[in-house]
Amino acid sequence: MLLEKLTPMLVTDRPDRLAEMLEGLDQLKFINPAGVMSLAEEALSEAIATADPVSQAKALSYWSWAHSLQDDVANGVKHAMAALLLARDSQSTREEARALGMLGAALVMAGLNDEAMVCYQRAEEVATQQGYPDALGLTMNDLGLIALNRNQTEHALVLFERGLRLMPSEAGGGVAPSILHLNLGRTYTQMGSYAEAETCLHRALNIATSHSAPVSMAWALMALGQNAAAQSQFHEADQRFTSAAKLVEKPEQPRLKILILTHHGEMRVACQQFELAAEYFGRALVLARTKHRLRDCAHLLDLMADCHMALGEPAKALACDQEGLKLRAIQNQSDIDTRLSILRGLYTLRHHLNLRFEGVEGRSSLDALLTEERQRIAQQKQHELAEFRDRAAYRIAHELRNPLAIIRSSGELLQQYAPKMDDAKRQQHLDQIMAGTERLTSMITDILNLLDVNALQHPPQPDDETISDD
Repeated sequence: MLLEKLTPMLVTDRPDRLAEMLEGLDQLKFINPAGVMSLAEEALSEAIATADPVSQAKALSYWSWAHSLQDDVANGVKHAMAALLLARDSQSTREEARALGMLGAALVMAGLNDEAMVCYQRAEEVATQQGYPDALGLTMNDLGLIALNRNQTEHALVLFERGLRLMPSEAGGGVAPSILHLNLGRTYTQMGSYAEAETCLHRALNIATSHSAPVSMAWALMALGQNAAAQSQFHEADQRFTSAAKLVEKPEQPRLKILILTHHGEMRVACQQFELAAEYFGRALVLARTKHRLRDCAHLLDLMADCHMALGEPAKALACDQEGLKLRAIQNQSDIDTRLSILRGLYTLRHHLNLRFEGVEGRSSLDALLTEERQRIAQQKQHELAEFRDRAAYRIAHELRNPLAIIRSSGELLQQYAPKMDDAKRQQHLDQIMAGTERLTSMITDILNLLDVNALQHPPQPDDETISDD
């Protein structure tokens, strides 16, 4: 009896609850990105229960973005494609523009910038025709990021400024415009226009602060720190990075926290405070390992290796180099699986939506795509191995010079002046030669132990498999 009374109320309340969740996603993306995953999944369940394909498309788009943010770009692409097809079938141009943007974001994170450009250009076309200023603003932002990644700073500047003109002030709960101010400021920093950068970044910070958006505040503070560091204003940069780090503790934002710690460490390197820099890199590395962010781990290991060399610790530097190389081999294996999965989806999607992706056009089959990907990964592995050998050779040569110089100097002095030296002086030089020899022996032993030649020359290989076009 009670269930019969409750059931109609639950059904009636469901659409309202779904609408609230979907509206919440629009704001949560800018206020607490880490919380998007659970809310998007919950909204998707509600949308499926109410048989609402348009709401399913929106929830899937945000679910896609949340996966991409966690480095799960394969699922990010998959969910964005599903959202795009649902939006098309439902004739919802608003959700089509959103899904295209999320698909573009996932492709950028997968390193497929050309394919992402196709999505963003279609999103711009749809948003312009239908009059969606917020979607247009975000599309300009994403196109600007691609330009910035390619060091096309002037073009990025134009795109971010256009996005700001298009973006409604209330978009994303009022926080969305701060993202464009942030990226505009970052572009000015990259161009060396520090005063203009600071103006834009303070605008981003003020918007985020007025809307109590700690994550956006942290992004702005981190960028202000980078701008200060670029001008050698290290005390101010230190304060900015420290303030930014505090804002991402609760709720934790792993991706952003790793970035803040990394930039803080790089600032310490610029100050030649290598021990402090290694501490920041180490904290970031622990977090990156915990969250299985292999790319971040490999990059941080490179930075730590440089710190160890500056501190006169070549064995530790080589250990970091070797671990980084092995992580890249694992990442490359993951990349080939991910990229194949993505290209398979794009290959199918082009028939449904008439999207011309350069990476798949003109290829007769997915087997051809896989062959190209394997060749690309193999070349990348060889390049990374060559880089490792060059770094290792430099580090070894740099460190071996000191004991060799001492041995040679003491040997020459003994050769020329031994008859004139007293016993104590001769013994001093002999002790220096013996100490230098022992140090060389110890270093060579450490290096041989670290350089696992077989592991470096034969990293994990992708499984041989035949891929069909199905």
